[in-house]
Amino acid sequence: TFWSNDIFAVTQMYPDRVDLDDPTVLDIYNYASVGCVIGSAVSNLFYDFDNIQDPAWDYGVFYARDSNSVDRRCLWLDNDGMYDCPGGCIFWGEPFAANAAFSGTGVYPVGNPYANASWGGGAGCHFDMTSLVIDQLDEYDTNGENLVGDKSCQCNPVFKDNWGDWVSLFAKNTDYSDHELHGDRGICWVDNIKDMINLQNWLYWSRADWTPTPCMFTGSEEIEYMGWNEVPFMRTVIDDPTNWDAFVIKLPGAVCGGNGDDDVLECLDAQKTSRLNYRIGQYDSSGHILVGSSYIGTRPGSYAVVAKQYKDTYDNWFVFFFCQSWKPSSQPYQMVFNEITASDTYGACYIDYL
Repeated sequence: TFWSNDIFAVTQMYPDRVDLDDPTVLDIYNYASVGCVIGSAVSNLFYDFDNIQDPAWDYGVFYARDSNSVDRRCLWLDNDGMYDCPGGCIFWGEPFAANAAFSGTGVYPVGNPYANASWGGGAGCHFDMTSLVIDQLDEYDTNGENLVGDKSCQCNPVFKDNWGDWVSLFAKNTDYSDHELHGDRGICWVDNIKDMINLQNWLYWSRADWTPTPCMFTGSEEIEYMGWNEVPFMRTVIDDPTNWDAFVIKLPGAVCGGNGDDDVLECLDAQKTSRLNYRIGQYDSSGHILVGSSYIGTRPGSYAVVAKQYKDTYDNWFVFFFCQSWKPSSQPYQMVFNEITASDTYGACYIDYL
């Protein structure tokens, strides 16, 4: 997931799937999410990162919402006239043929395959794992323009000047599946980060115009929206702790009420605080964080931040990083905040045992 304050959607981080551990839990959006922040090493994630804001930069693969980019996508292999899909292949115009030699987009180096023929990781058409067919959505406007622009299911560049028109066309599609999410099937990929941001914003601004599949991820509350984007990266880079800046706790939007500006960890109720401590414990036991002041400067280590989302008067949401002291009652972990002072010119924010 890529964060920028040019992105205005709520819930910009995948929620904690508490329901997978406890099926009685339905309000997953009200729980904190956890992960790792990569900021100072972001140049390690993208080819030619220094020029990523150039309109001509086209090396990436970006989805403006959840997309199943590396587990349910088929890569078009033009020279072979076929799709490489999870567990098999599909030649153009023919049915799926099972073949363990094929795995889909998740096994290729990440990047736009039109910029480098050896790339293609994450860049592909959505695949129905039950029916074993490509189920990427099509919808044509009066000029014959489709949502996708080619066999690889890249977004049609004709909408590049106004992604709101793409969303309006997508909203007309009523081809719903009983086992695949409508938005995941509909979303296509773009090769430029600015296009992703613009499309992500238009999907959010026009959310009343299109109907997602009713499921755990949808609801009537404002924060119950799949507001995160999906950007595939190489696992070896993402899993390298030397690229991590900090462990992050992402609060639900406006967890304390109001517009979210005053959100703090204490606004999580007892059940959600306990779950957050459990999740911190998972990172601790797996070695993804090391607890205590001795590990502030190591990676993995104990350094941590909190992220909250607050909204303006136009219902645009923004991400804000901060730190606080947090000592939840009867829990094993706490957050320690040492403010910058004359005697401590760096300060610190880290996870410690309570």
